[in-house]
Amino acid sequence: MATVREIAEQAGVGVGTASRALKGSGYVSEGKKQRILAAAERLGYVPREAAVRRQSGGTVGVVLPDVSLPFYGNYLKYVQLELENAGYRTMIFNTLGQRQRVAETFRMLSEKRLNGLIVNADVTEEELALADAGRVVSFERMLGAQIPLVASDHKRGGRLAAKLLIASGCKNVMIIGARHHTPVYADIRIDECRSMLKKWKIPVTGVEIAGEDYGFQSCCELISEYLDRYPWVDGIFTDDVEAYCALSQAKKRGIRVPGDLKIVGYDGNEITRMIEPQVTTIAQNMPMLARISVEVLLKRMDGRETEQRYLIPVQIQKGGTT
Repeated sequence: MATVREIAEQAGVGVGTASRALKGSGYVSEGKKQRILAAAERLGYVPREAAVRRQSGGTVGVVLPDVSLPFYGNYLKYVQLELENAGYRTMIFNTLGQRQRVAETFRMLSEKRLNGLIVNADVTEEELALADAGRVVSFERMLGAQIPLVASDHKRGGRLAAKLLIASGCKNVMIIGARHHTPVYADIRIDECRSMLKKWKIPVTGVEIAGEDYGFQSCCELISEYLDRYPWVDGIFTDDVEAYCALSQAKKRGIRVPGDLKIVGYDGNEITRMIEPQVTTIAQNMPMLARISVEVLLKRMDGRETEQRYLIPVQIQKGGTT
């Protein structure tokens, strides 16, 4: 672990100045303070009190809607690895739409039974009022300015999806999203995709699946209903699970993919690589999302400054559905 002296040498200041800046006590000019904090960040400095806490172990809660869904299961796998490497145990809260489970996690945090929380779930204002915001990080959910958000760059993701559909010659596109009580940053991809398609004069049909109904079987049933209701659609943009369902339902109807129907998924789950044709998707960087989530939470728990938003790059994962 880096020492205060090493940080002072890197920043070109005295040990006393570096110590004051790291403790937040006493005057240090803004320029020197920024140099010191940047050096501490590069060297992976952990305050002594925080290091002692980590050595003694602790537990971090991870709150997710349904870990049976590929996206959340994949995220949990990497988060658990990151927490283990940092010396923390993981307590998993699989909410499954049960409101009381979310409230329980915040109570456990306030009672010091949890050291910190990473949250992706619908949260009420009353539950947020219970939270110690200094020990909470949001994954995807927009929980207010006091809680940092870690998410993918969904604005870029939505634009990439639109470009794929436009380049594939789509004339009528369906965008399928999920409805949530608490705003989800990922929904921005839908707005961006729709906006770009409209600029190209391409009609867009928007449909939603309620968040509480977001299971594999219910998704396939709803996709089947949508294909019957909107037979003129020649392009679909949706999450990977729904993209898989759309491909399956298209095959049952004799709809050629990508000849008659183009499909663009979102997430980059392994499920898109296990079928034929493989789904073209916008892939999120799950290992990096997990790593940044944990790094930001540890900073919060150590009392260090964090940014309000951390956005992770996405990329096209080409398949045979466009």
